[in-house]
Amino acid sequence: MSKIDAVVRYSLIIHKLKSVYDSHKSSQNVISFEEFQDYFRSQDLESRGVKLDVSRRTFQRDISEIRSLFDLEIEYCFGERGYRLKESDISYGSDLGMRMLEALDMVNVMSYDNGFRPFMQFEYRRSLGSEYLMPLLQACKQVKEVDVAYQSFYKSYLENKTIQPYYVKEYEHRWYLIGVSKEHGALRTYALDRFRGVEITKKTFKDEKRTEYDKYFEDSFGIFGPTEYPAETVVLEFNAQQGKFVKSLPLHHSQEVVSEDKEKVVIRYKINITHDFIMEILSYGPWVKVLSPVRLVEEVKNKYRDSLNQYDG
Repeated sequence: MSKIDAVVRYSLIIHKLKSVYDSHKSSQNVISFEEFQDYFRSQDLESRGVKLDVSRRTFQRDISEIRSLFDLEIEYCFGERGYRLKESDISYGSDLGMRMLEALDMVNVMSYDNGFRPFMQFEYRRSLGSEYLMPLLQACKQVKEVDVAYQSFYKSYLENKTIQPYYVKEYEHRWYLIGVSKEHGALRTYALDRFRGVEITKKTFKDEKRTEYDKYFEDSFGIFGPTEYPAETVVLEFNAQQGKFVKSLPLHHSQEVVSEDKEKVVIRYKINITHDFIMEILSYGPWVKVLSPVRLVEEVKNKYRDSLNQYDG
């Protein structure tokens, strides 16, 4: 049986369970195996060579694979004779599981001659350096140093760097390596799209600070780590329209809605005020106002003054 057929079913199973929960707002609603079969047939994919009509045994195997691949728990309710997503997994489980599902959805859309491609427009992106993800992750797991050929934005020549890699981090469609620079003896951030080559060395390193480094970005926004100031309470006031978008896609895991009415949404964060965070605030233009702390209010004011000065005279 085609592996592509299987991953198409995984996607359909997960989204069907989620849609039932969303429509009824209760995890008590279940879907029987027979209902899943009807749902599969309704997708009209058999004519394009996708096999969805499977046995109960194969369906059970799909459930097991979903649990393993996407970190989602699907329960069988014997009393109601149907399947449902476990309550704690209603939001699609872990971040990794969610990203895998997003990638799977794209594969499903683009893998078949379904006539969809003329209706899809893609954002132009240059190389993200994703070809280096696998060797870097291997080095992280094996606790081995890497030699990197690095082309900085600020230098016209390649640099050879030796790095003790700890993990990779995604931000704004780019991947970064977080690791200790042997040259500086401190944690640094390296953009993978600036890599021109990676070699895993045989030299291992002690990662006794891994727990500390795992929390390095916990209170930060973007790729810049903690500043000279500790995490602070930041309060932003968005207009009602922008507030809806920010609520649906939080800027930071500490986000908390303080108040909301027809005109505005007030949101609080516990966060390091980094350059990336300030740039994010500025990107909302007149639709956001910084209420506190005072130093951030002044910083944003100064940025706007500097911008206006460029147009004077």
